[in-house]
Amino acid sequence: MSRKSSPGPLAYLIVIGLLVAAVSAFSEAIGLTVPQLGLVGVGVFVLAISISTAVQAAKVRRRRNELMAKYGDDELVAKLMGRTIWKGMEAPMVYDCLGPPLAVDRQVLKTKTKETWKYKQTGQNKYGLHIVLEQGEVVGWTDKG
Repeated sequence: MSRKSSPGPLAYLIVIGLLVAAVSAFSEAIGLTVPQLGLVGVGVFVLAISISTAVQAAKVRRRRNELMAKYGDDELVAKLMGRTIWKGMEAPMVYDCLGPPLAVDRQVLKTKTKETWKYKQTGQNKYGLHIVLEQGEVVGWTDKG
């Protein structure tokens, strides 16, 4: 049996030294001091975070607009976007609220169809959230976290 060895502290020091040398050479090549280059890096980081936040906000607005177009009810859309489940909720609403289930158990009985939609996989064939639907409406659920 072979055993992988991790790099020692000397290897880490060499990598850090090479990075410092590369940054120093780069800053000299473009005419900036290392502190100025650091400020540029911070500015780029802040800009990237701002863009990411704006993109996420646009996705949330787009999703809200889609749900409003479909359901036309502010309170209902707020519940769906808040990932709230309630008895009597229809199957398409569950889908819009939580997305597609990871697994579905289906029982077809004489007078009704019963489905268990499973979310939040915790292990092989184990799920933290089970939503029980009869005739396409939520009749109950268990959420184990």
